[in-house]
Amino acid sequence: HYSFLAPTNCSMYKWKTTEWSDCSVLCGEGKKTRNITCMDFLVDSAVSNEMCDTEIPTTLSCKMESCDKYHWVTQWSKCDTDCGTGKQVRSGLSCQHINGTTVNNG
Repeated sequence: HYSFLAPTNCSMYKWKTTEWSDCSVLCGEGKKTRNITCMDFLVDSAVSNEMCDTEIPTTLSCKMESCDKYHWVTQWSKCDTDCGTGKQVRSGLSCQHINGTTVNNG
């Protein structure tokens, strides 16, 4: 007759996570997110999150470059009249870094 003690930190449930998302902002402070699922690793199946030990974070703070390094640029059309009240149309709105690279088209 043999007996043994199993390790107390042994669990058949563990967290499965996705990769962290990109930061939610282009500049300043934002958040990254990920999904978590509690898994029964013996049968490779999702179970209720209550089955896993302490829940792990699903959000993480992130800090990008200061927003003052970005500005909005746009193009204006020629006025549609040579005299009196006319109209101009704005197009090509984009966010640019001070180095000239466009980071987001609007």
